[in-house]
Amino acid sequence: MLIHRALPSRQGWFSHDGKEGDVVVATTMELSRNLADLPFNGKDRDGPNLEVRRRVEEAGTALSGDYYAIDGVRLRPELRRFFLARGVLAGEGDRAFSIVSPGEEEMIRLGGEDHLVLQGTSGGWNPGAAQEKASRLDRFLEERLSFAVSLRLGYLSPRLHRAGTGLTAGAVLFLPALHQGAQGLPRRAKEGGLQGSPRVMIRALSGEEDLHPSLYRLTCRASFGESEEETTAELAALVERLVYYERKARDLLLRDHRQELEDAVHRALGVLAFARVLSRREAMEQIGLVRLGAVCGLIEGVVLREVTNLFFAACDSSVVVFSEKKNENNRESLDVPRAGLIREMLKAAVGQDVPGAREDESAPRGGTE
Repeated sequence: MLIHRALPSRQGWFSHDGKEGDVVVATTMELSRNLADLPFNGKDRDGPNLEVRRRVEEAGTALSGDYYAIDGVRLRPELRRFFLARGVLAGEGDRAFSIVSPGEEEMIRLGGEDHLVLQGTSGGWNPGAAQEKASRLDRFLEERLSFAVSLRLGYLSPRLHRAGTGLTAGAVLFLPALHQGAQGLPRRAKEGGLQGSPRVMIRALSGEEDLHPSLYRLTCRASFGESEEETTAELAALVERLVYYERKARDLLLRDHRQELEDAVHRALGVLAFARVLSRREAMEQIGLVRLGAVCGLIEGVVLREVTNLFFAACDSSVVVFSEKKNENNRESLDVPRAGLIREMLKAAVGQDVPGAREDESAPRGGTE
């Protein structure tokens, strides 16, 4: 059933656990599709989008289970910015329209170069599950819409070199130790081990603004003549290297700077737990330190997905939506509700009490607070 009502949630596609979750926040698989009897999207922002939207929305009414239609035109400005920041909407005006599952693990998104993008997301590193979600949407729509496809070229695109499977395989990564450039790693490791293909991109994860500088989106776009399995295998090789080097970098940080890191992590936890005023920048810095401390074993009892949620909750658009703060253009006016929102959500991440540190066996016994 298609529900025509925006339902902002503190959780989203980034809120799911999975394999290698200390490094890999989520795996995404996107399938780009275009309708056969309509011109490709071009510089004309309106183009065929209204007709694409009409057809996709009509097809979406047959979806089994609850799905939400997120209509950028009808949303209040603060809600539109909220969904744009989370990647649920793409583009502006009539192009900003999506059909989304409640957990944001499945999306049909309009607004980019292609008529529509079908996205499946899974927590951690799980390309198979993400691919199945995207393929399920693809099979559903292919029964109801006529896609532009050639037996020789595959699925067609506005750019000829992108014809084929239409797959973009991706992963969202948390790489704080590599970002800091731990000493003792080979240069190639600090650069993430990414070599060669221009179709492979790694860039800061961005929303309304860049989020924490240690959050990255790695993508591998299928080239012409390449199968989905080959594209996924190339991404998997890159993710494997990045996971290895990030963990190696953390080990070096703990070996060479354990005391400083432990102190910074616990200070960050105290700031988030007790601060009454928090700027977006400071909140992001402290949240990143707490997540780093959790994956390094410096603090106990932390629910990792709830800490990840804090990155997105700290964004201005989230603070506006969840605190019902109307003066969103005055950032200072958001710093108090931001601190309150983070204090409230931190309880889900660490429990009612701030957890104690794991004591270093070589350190003297005593109080840790």
